[in-house]
Amino acid sequence: MEWDIFYNTMFKNRSIRFRFVFIFTLFLLAFLCTFAFLVYTLLAHKINENIQKSLLFAVQQSEQSFFDRHGNFHLHEKAREHQEIMHFIILGIYDLRGCLLYSSHDLPKCLPVHSPAYHKKFIETHDGNYLYYTDLLMKNAEKRYLIRAFYFQQNEKSDLKDLRNILLALIVFSIFACAIGGLYFASRLLLPFRLIADEASRISVENLNERLPYYIAEDEVGKLCLTLNGLFSRLHASFEALKRFTSDASHELKTPLTIMRGDIEVLLRKKRSPEEYEETLHYTIKEIDRMIRLSNGLLLLAKAEGKKAKIEKNPFSLTQIVEEVLEYCLRSYKGEKQISVTANINKDISVLGNQDWIQQMIENLLVNALQYTPNLGCIEIVLSHTGKHAQFIISNTGPGIPKEHLPHIFERFYRIDQGRTRKQGGFGLGLSICKALTEAHQGKIHVTSIPGEKTTFSILLPLFSDFLHDGTFSSF
Repeated sequence: MEWDIFYNTMFKNRSIRFRFVFIFTLFLLAFLCTFAFLVYTLLAHKINENIQKSLLFAVQQSEQSFFDRHGNFHLHEKAREHQEIMHFIILGIYDLRGCLLYSSHDLPKCLPVHSPAYHKKFIETHDGNYLYYTDLLMKNAEKRYLIRAFYFQQNEKSDLKDLRNILLALIVFSIFACAIGGLYFASRLLLPFRLIADEASRISVENLNERLPYYIAEDEVGKLCLTLNGLFSRLHASFEALKRFTSDASHELKTPLTIMRGDIEVLLRKKRSPEEYEETLHYTIKEIDRMIRLSNGLLLLAKAEGKKAKIEKNPFSLTQIVEEVLEYCLRSYKGEKQISVTANINKDISVLGNQDWIQQMIENLLVNALQYTPNLGCIEIVLSHTGKHAQFIISNTGPGIPKEHLPHIFERFYRIDQGRTRKQGGFGLGLSICKALTEAHQGKIHVTSIPGEKTTFSILLPLFSDFLHDGTFSSF
């Protein structure tokens, strides 16, 4: 919570450049302070350790330098050599009464020599200039001496102070240089993003076909550019599809309304015979039915494509549905063409889904096949299972679908022949409905076509037995 308050206070309405430089500088400051503290602490500890070793060595060597083998204090040649070697250490030797027997230099003021509480300890004088060590030397019960060694540590303290000042100066300089350099390099690094933002802000609904300048795809800027270009491409395609859908839907709804209005206006200009009224009313009912079919198709598409739509799924026999749809379509077909229909239907295939939707999907495909199959052509229907899926295949001979139209064949109101009349075809929603209904059942629909020869639609749906065994549908 406290970090959130600090972050919002510091970075609210701040640029990314400021945030980047501030956070990086903050981490660098923490790192440099930690590094300087460790360097200073370790060096001070090492210096203090060396001083203590020197004091211990001086005390230990004093026994050989100032005492003979009988334990008597004596200044002999080794004592003078010791004094020359240990010129940086002040040595004091006392008897048990506290009387000074020997001093290499003027002794600084320190704690009493006779207090045993300060023996074998490293103690600093009150002014902090000296560090000393006291030890008790026992030659025998009668000959005992106190040896105290002093080290003048002001030089080391002065060196440590200089080191501390140098480290602080380096930290301040590094932070200042990091802030200035960070602002410069952050500006350079963020420049492509600003250019992309400026270019992207110029793209609107009117010029969605424009794209951002191409950058190297291996870095983050290039990937962002490619991602945004892909987004603009999808938006452009969606807007074009929406414009085409709006235009086609308006046309499909406007045409029957215009026809009905014209017929009624003609009918009202003068009195007509009952037969004329009846004929006009029958035609009006036909146009109303056409509008109802269009509305129902759009409503079905909206339900099937809705991500939050709840589909009532029940197990049913797909075999029975295919047989019933085939029988109904062949019985109601009143075309003048002679078409051969062959069916190879597996007798034991069940799926879980909305039976009405699956029936509508199969009926749309079969009606399309009957409509586009030429005289003396043939339709082949296959229902089988492959792996964990039911497979429905319907093929028909005929004009086929040109390759350039295949990617758009499932779009709403899409017609291969844009000049097709109302009597020659429907609304262009049939295949869109098939695709939406298939995907609503976690299935897939695929089309292949050889122009002038054959067109094949294939649908995969999860088997009901797979759902019973696994509890979920397997993915494609």
